[in-house]
Amino acid sequence: MYHLFKNRITLSATLKAETALYIGAGQKNFTPMAVQGSLLKNQRNEPYIPGSSLKGVLRSFLESVQGEEEKAKCVSCTKDKEKSLSDKTARFNKIQELKAETGREDGDALLAEYITANSCPACRLFGSGIMAGKLKFADATLLHPEAWMGTELRTGNAIDRDTHTVVTSTGALFDTEVIPSGTEFSLRIVAENLTQEEAAMFSELLEYFAQGGITVGGRSRAGLGMVSLKEIEVEVSYMEKGCFAPKLKKIEDIYKEDKEKKDKKLDIKKPLLAFLQEQEVIYV
Repeated sequence: MYHLFKNRITLSATLKAETALYIGAGQKNFTPMAVQGSLLKNQRNEPYIPGSSLKGVLRSFLESVQGEEEKAKCVSCTKDKEKSLSDKTARFNKIQELKAETGREDGDALLAEYITANSCPACRLFGSGIMAGKLKFADATLLHPEAWMGTELRTGNAIDRDTHTVVTSTGALFDTEVIPSGTEFSLRIVAENLTQEEAAMFSELLEYFAQGGITVGGRSRAGLGMVSLKEIEVEVSYMEKGCFAPKLKKIEDIYKEDKEKKDKKLDIKKPLLAFLQEQEVIYV
């Protein structure tokens, strides 16, 4: 069964590090002089934020909001073996059951409809082991690489969790390489075939992320990882009857700044949904 194009929402923005960021690259050697917390960098030795990291933090937050009840009902992430469709045999049996109930023979389409109707919001947007997600995250790269001044080293000391005191043994002192606060990255997120409900959820999630409600990277409990979004631009591609190619329209005035009050007002949901509601044909 081929994939039908209904709509595409492309969000571009500037992601600003409000505090230092730590995007770990993993430990490659354990020599005494090595930096224990090195940063992930590209071939030009510039730090970047993997799309998988951005996707992970947003999904984790959405899952924490939706709660255990949604997870229990979801055929993608339920722990109930009878409801789960992660096994091939279980999916085959479900297709036969759906065919008998509906009298239809298009088993793949029936299964896709069933999984979509019985999946939690996090799985519908971000995907799972049995269904593809609707959101795509590009790696966030430096917005102004020509002005990049390099990373910083933060020295820390291990803390004993039981006594809450500084550990004085050998190896307790360590260095962490971080991206300085104020560094800006180019962010790009693409959402495809969102329903009106999913578009509302997507925009609310982005608003909270833009206002600094979700941290990025590691060491967040040590004060790292606070970010914000600015200069947000949204483009919507949608199909109209009788047209071969999708139409493209930009949504203006997503991000506004009141210069007199010096207060940044962010509202993604209202203008986005106002536009989508005028284009009913794009809904799945």
